[in-house]
Amino acid sequence: MKNNTLIIILMMLISSTVFSQKEFERVANKLCKCIEKEKATTQGDVDSCLERTFAKNMDVFFKYYDAKTIDDIDMEEVGNVIGIYIAENCTYAAEAFMDEAGKESNFIEPAEDLTCLDIHQGEYYYTNEVKELNFIDTTYVSFNGDLYLERMKNGKTYSILDIEWINDCDFELTFKASNDPMKKRLSKPGDIYKYQIIDKTPTSIIIETFWNKRKYQVTFHKI
Repeated sequence: MKNNTLIIILMMLISSTVFSQKEFERVANKLCKCIEKEKATTQGDVDSCLERTFAKNMDVFFKYYDAKTIDDIDMEEVGNVIGIYIAENCTYAAEAFMDEAGKESNFIEPAEDLTCLDIHQGEYYYTNEVKELNFIDTTYVSFNGDLYLERMKNGKTYSILDIEWINDCDFELTFKASNDPMKKRLSKPGDIYKYQIIDKTPTSIIIETFWNKRKYQVTFHKI
């Protein structure tokens, strides 16, 4: 359920390759430095840094993939690798492209005397909007007994996690498996994530969590 707006931006833009960890870190660091140096705040700024950074390293990319054309390069995996590195290691980029769920100005205080037993079973969805690309990423969620299921990309990919309710409104998710490239890179089996339901309406709930030392509040809409 981790917030991934920055990752989505980079997945949509990068036109390069996946490479060894050392090479990845070198190129990703150059991209980070360019974004920060240019004080990128718009899609055009990011486009410029991406084009320059990757143009200077195309020989590395083609060599790693033994690619003859750009069509021989695994675009999705490139986006996954670079995007996750940027999200975890590039403070300026993470701040500049923070979506609404991570903006402190939008946070609410937990509701008092909240009851959540009616939420322990149910179907929901949440979205991440990339305004610069006019793109909305939707994740569908099922609370079902001791299982928590996420479905992405119109049901083509999924993640399965065990759910343990600590109390009425607090729960922990333990990652089990996923066929989604992004989720597989972000988590490994046994990773545990903590969540708290902090408010609800007849049609939605608001969940608070922390990732990479940052707080997020995400609205789940009832299906």
